[in-house]
Amino acid sequence: AVVSTQSTGTIPGGKPKREALVRPAEGLPTLTVVQLSDIHVDLEYRPNSTKDCGEPLCCRDGTGDKAQDRAGFWGSRADCDIPLYTYKNALDFIANKIKPDLVLWTGDIPAHDVWKQSRSEQLSHILLTADMLSASLPGVRVFPSLR
Repeated sequence: AVVSTQSTGTIPGGKPKREALVRPAEGLPTLTVVQLSDIHVDLEYRPNSTKDCGEPLCCRDGTGDKAQDRAGFWGSRADCDIPLYTYKNALDFIANKIKPDLVLWTGDIPAHDVWKQSRSEQLSHILLTADMLSASLPGVRVFPSLR
């Protein structure tokens, strides 16, 4: 079924007037904010494994026939999630280079291996990544919104 994106209703009070954005005055306090979303850490990720395996999640088994078929060390643009050390490296970069005042943590965390996940495994992934986040960014407020 096709869903129409057209609306024929009226806005009570009419359409609001469009106003130009006003830049804040110089010297006002600022915050540095980092958003982490849908990190999908795969504890079974293997570099050089097959990255296009035809399954919902790859980069775990086998070895790619050619170099371009193999999963990279840090991750791969394929049906793969990231290795745990890539997440750790990203946290180190955030801590040492970005130095955020707060972190917005959204989305889901576990790998896309939905056929083998359980409630306890989901919680284990969340606790592991949350502990790593806390250890990497001590004193930084984290606002999670996980589903």
